[in-house]
Amino acid sequence: MKRVVFNQKGGVGKSTITCNLAAVAASRGQRTLVIDLDPQANSSHYLLGAGADNLDNTATVFFDEMLNFKLRPKATEEFLHATPFDNLFVLPADAALEELQAKLESRYKIYKLREALDALEGFDQIWIDTPPALHFYTRSALIAADACLIPFDCDEFARQALYTLMDNVAEIRADHNPALVVEGIVVNQFQPRATLPQKVVGELRAEGLPVPNVLARITPGVHAHTHEFIATGQDDSKFGFNLGNGDARRAVERMQKSKSVNLVGVHCHIGSNVFEASSFGRAAEVMARFAAPLDLPELVLGGGLGVAYVAGEEAPTITQWGNVLLDACQALGVRSAVSVEPGRSIVASAAVTLYTVGTIKHIPGVRMYVSVDGGMSDNPRPVLYGSGYEAFLPRAVTAPRPLRARLVGKHCESGDVLIFDAALPDGTKVGDVLATPVTGAYGHSMASNYNKLTRPPVVFVRDGVARQVVRRETHEDLVRCDLG
Repeated sequence: MKRVVFNQKGGVGKSTITCNLAAVAASRGQRTLVIDLDPQANSSHYLLGAGADNLDNTATVFFDEMLNFKLRPKATEEFLHATPFDNLFVLPADAALEELQAKLESRYKIYKLREALDALEGFDQIWIDTPPALHFYTRSALIAADACLIPFDCDEFARQALYTLMDNVAEIRADHNPALVVEGIVVNQFQPRATLPQKVVGELRAEGLPVPNVLARITPGVHAHTHEFIATGQDDSKFGFNLGNGDARRAVERMQKSKSVNLVGVHCHIGSNVFEASSFGRAAEVMARFAAPLDLPELVLGGGLGVAYVAGEEAPTITQWGNVLLDACQALGVRSAVSVEPGRSIVASAAVTLYTVGTIKHIPGVRMYVSVDGGMSDNPRPVLYGSGYEAFLPRAVTAPRPLRARLVGKHCESGDVLIFDAALPDGTKVGDVLATPVTGAYGHSMASNYNKLTRPPVVFVRDGVARQVVRRETHEDLVRCDLG
């Protein structure tokens, strides 16, 4: 089965979706290949880490040999690279793909990828990650594929783009590949009152695809004791259908009658980094009262369980959290399968962020500043909603930390603060490596190129062995999408 994941814009999780679905197939024992045709090479770096750089046999060489009629059908296998994951291989991309594509525009050569993949043996699934534009590589992939998936942000601005994408598929089907089907639309965001365009729903149903299972997001009216910017369960919230004013009941009734969706359950989420188990208990009670009479298959009580970021904080354990939710559901006769989203509480403590101290500035009678080679571009949480962190020196992990300083980044704002009142060891000096722990949940995932700063690499470490899984960005990466 050959599938293409494509869209006309970036930022919709196209490469992440490709790699995740391929990894699921590989984990089930299916020999799986990812073909990365996007010059940004995100899938290649997700699967190969730093090993994706400076490879000899890449998609650029693959297509260049096609252009010059050098590629023998069986030779496709020479371009495949094993990943660290069992049963998962990749044909990696590189930036030179963009320059090459202009030379490849011809009606004849657009079939070469299909010929190469048809001759390729031994793979149960092939996933193709394409560029966010309908040019040679995307069309080649759609002609070669059996099916396609379209990542999509379902908002008013993206609807016209989705119409265009469906037209693209229809054109490829009519002119080149009658067997091509739209296997699904992966909805990243779905506005509470929005519905998929009828044209899209009709297209999916015409393809014989099943009606999608959905959960209704409910706002239970429970205020979580957390920062207002990450509280999501109160009535005054942009999320979900309000329970208090009757919107939730009306939404559920509409979904139950709809032929476009199959309502399988209800969902809530009251906020992030919540420390009081009682808040979860109140939300569970409210949701259980609402869900029990509906008797739907699923009740999802969300996530938000907090973790301790600074000394003195104490969060409920997963067991304590689970018991509070279970008690509420059992007491109110819920028969649905109950699930939660522990997220942060599982992965937050799995990572530390390492900085290098660049300058130290003492202002007598005011404070000491310690500036590092990162900042709010790699961790915006302290600036966004005052999140606290601790800091330590890896060369002196257990040393007392009597110094007080403001740990700041290198951006051009005074608000570029990582720790407002950091405790540091005596002898902290320029050139020291400084670590902030508990950054596994919202560190790399929230990093950006703010002020055109490059993002740092990600390294996995286990039993004394280190492996780079996301390479450090370069200045070339920052201008890769520029058209000149």
